[in-house]
Amino acid sequence: MIVGIFLSDVFQLEPNQLLFPALAIFSIILLLQLLLRFWFIENTNLIKIFGLFVWGLFLVLGGFVYTVQKPENQKEHYHHQIAQTHNALELQLDEVLKPTAYGKRYIMQVTAANGKKTSGLVLLNQPQTDTLRLQFGIKYGFYGEITKPQSAKNPHQFDYADFLRKRKILYQIRSDSVNFLPIEKIPQNGILYIQQFRSQLQKKLQEQNLQNDEVAVMQALLLGQRQDIPDALNQDYTKAGAIHLLAISGLHVGLIQQILLLVLFPLAFLRHGKIYQFLIATSLLWLYAALAGFSPSVTRAVTMFSIIGISLHFDRKLHPIAATFISMFFLILYNPNFVFEVGFQLSYLAVIGIILLQPFLESLWKPKFKIIKFFWQILTVSLAAQLAVMPLSLFYFHQFPGLFLVSNLLILPLLGLILGVGILVLLLLALGVSFDGLYEGYGRAIGWMNDLITWVASQESFLFADIYFNKWMLTAAYLAVLFLMLTVYQKKYVYLISTGVSLLLLQLAYISSNRLAQYRTDFLVFNKFGTSQLAIRQGHRLVVYQDSTTAFVEDRNLKSFALNESITEVIGQPLANVFLFNNQVFLLLDGDFYKETALKPDVLLVSKNPKVNPQRVLQLLQPQLVLVDGSNYKNTTDVWKHAAKKAGYHFHATYENGYFSMNKVDY
Repeated sequence: MIVGIFLSDVFQLEPNQLLFPALAIFSIILLLQLLLRFWFIENTNLIKIFGLFVWGLFLVLGGFVYTVQKPENQKEHYHHQIAQTHNALELQLDEVLKPTAYGKRYIMQVTAANGKKTSGLVLLNQPQTDTLRLQFGIKYGFYGEITKPQSAKNPHQFDYADFLRKRKILYQIRSDSVNFLPIEKIPQNGILYIQQFRSQLQKKLQEQNLQNDEVAVMQALLLGQRQDIPDALNQDYTKAGAIHLLAISGLHVGLIQQILLLVLFPLAFLRHGKIYQFLIATSLLWLYAALAGFSPSVTRAVTMFSIIGISLHFDRKLHPIAATFISMFFLILYNPNFVFEVGFQLSYLAVIGIILLQPFLESLWKPKFKIIKFFWQILTVSLAAQLAVMPLSLFYFHQFPGLFLVSNLLILPLLGLILGVGILVLLLLALGVSFDGLYEGYGRAIGWMNDLITWVASQESFLFADIYFNKWMLTAAYLAVLFLMLTVYQKKYVYLISTGVSLLLLQLAYISSNRLAQYRTDFLVFNKFGTSQLAIRQGHRLVVYQDSTTAFVEDRNLKSFALNESITEVIGQPLANVFLFNNQVFLLLDGDFYKETALKPDVLLVSKNPKVNPQRVLQLLQPQLVLVDGSNYKNTTDVWKHAAKKAGYHFHATYENGYFSMNKVDY
């Protein structure tokens, strides 16, 4: 199913393209089932064919479920009702996102568009100067322009538009005091009540005499709301290998379930009491998942624990790995876009690693003392989870926290107590009970945990950062992990050999990628707002030309490009007006100096809105390509585009077409 979802996304398939294959495969499966039941019961070849068609059915089913739920394929989605100019929308708050330096961000539900009832999500950007505080339970009116989020314009840049699309958000709007106003209150319902209850708890936490960092971590740890955690503290948790503590996941839900079962233990003495105990505990877990905003990690964990609980209470022992995949199946049916979320991927991989690898690691040593055994179990759980997620973490984040065991050994033994006291704090706050000593003491404990994490993160010699790790290395690494698991359970020599071969392939992928990078050359013009940024690549070396030769050190796009292209040396140089690369002449036009040059450039690079006549410049220089970078205003770009097209020259604007690469043009 997951493969089907990814293939459907890559090839942009439509439901009608998948419906007929699904029906055809399903019909063949029914026919094979009849043949196996009545005529060829023990025909192993037919059984294998039957199995392949079942695989094919779920492959198509995954793609079909994904395409059906795409916003563009839903008739009631507002996408089908909006006009090209201004639109009138009715909105209500769905989720509060982490604010940026430019303003606040929210995900809004669109209940009506231009007078017609609709559904769908839109991203709302609110300037810092706007004092309107958005609340759950209020309907808002918007009138203005709806735009599509800007896609990535530079190589290896985070594509925010694609990220939003995979969360079913196609458009964004911008609010101000005129075009965005509250209209009326929304009638109460269950979900709305929980959202408002969560907001009230957050407000009461913020009113206590606690530090901002302490409140932010409490909100993440107890309510699943991470938007207020400062970037620096979030980075510390990542570097310390403890970022999973800030996302409510299986670890948290398992501990909360044990706390609930312990509190409800007296029910077990009643007739059918264990069933009541399970039903009440599970219902409270789902209420907690709703309180945490049904994030993928908490939804996955509650679904999995519910399935395991159901199997146990019906006297059917279900292996944890089966419960894991059943929960994944139902979550994908509900929302196939979950599979694109990094948190969803890492969460399931960690659980699978713990289930399959931790028992083997724990069996390697049998300590006699309970306290040592307790810490040994924590150590093996952490190792198993880290081994399972490490390749994907290296692929996404290119770093590995060497002290993750220290963080987990110091915090995990106390996490149950931290969560238990935290739930008590939430209950007291909800009841309006004043208990300043408990609140301040709990805040101080969270502060100590933050300080501990910050100290671990500060040991930078144990943080292995900027690790080059591409998709081929990712594939080889997971092949090694898979064959290692098969070796542990099947104990076959062929799987051990396959593990070694996979590790060899991993090394070959790394060596070949570095060798190929050594011979790559390119001339690049990046899309950077307000300034010109050019670069010449020679193997592992990148020379960057821009106004400031020091600012490039902290440039995220450059760092991402260098990391993903296996570039080990980045040098800054001031901008020049003439560049020569592979017998191609590039002329940087940022003034009227062109009158004094006799060069006939192959590429004319327009920079910083030069006050010249485009037609006259093109007539004099006659370039093959006119290139306008991000340092120019939009109207300047439009003027040069019109002039180039009129004169019959090729045109490229980095704002519209993305970065320029000499290796990817043909003129």
